[in-house]
Amino acid sequence: MRKSNNSNDWVGANAANIGDVSKDLKEHPKQIEAPEEQCQSTLAKHWKKVPAKIRKKYPLPGRPPKFESVEDLYEGVLAYFEQCDGRTIKKTLKCSNKKVITIDLPDPAPKVVSQMCRFLGISRRTWYNYNQPDHPFYIICEWFDMISESSWYDVGEDPRKTSLAIFVLQTKFRKETRMLEKEEMARLAEEIDIPSV
Repeated sequence: MRKSNNSNDWVGANAANIGDVSKDLKEHPKQIEAPEEQCQSTLAKHWKKVPAKIRKKYPLPGRPPKFESVEDLYEGVLAYFEQCDGRTIKKTLKCSNKKVITIDLPDPAPKVVSQMCRFLGISRRTWYNYNQPDHPFYIICEWFDMISESSWYDVGEDPRKTSLAIFVLQTKFRKETRMLEKEEMARLAEEIDIPSV
């Protein structure tokens, strides 16, 4: 729409267009807002026309899976570990004979789920879905958790990362430690013969 010099003409023309849209909404409400069931049935109807070979490879909801097998996910996680362990930091050292030497010191990055998901190209929600006991990728997720946990225990010697390691270990295992504390309290109560409440 062309804006004329007179601003009232422009406002009046737009108001007329808005009135046309609201009139269309009143006349044809089902075309504008389709119920969710109608959308799903339409999608399912069109999905039946797709060849069975493609339907089997790509299930209806969501995108196709990023990893086809456990081995593919394993290779991706190994590549992430290699990237973390391969990180170095440049240090300059002054020697006694007034020479300055620059060396590369290993500075492995901590293995974190969010960084790994970004590296693999998946979302954290996908990773947590993989981490369900009935999922075929569950063993890889448990393996990653063990490796990342052990790397957090090793970080404790570095004073810069100690507080971060304490935070991660406390938050990660908060539920398990609460359960252990409850079980320990129940066991102690039985030993001392304290009546349960």
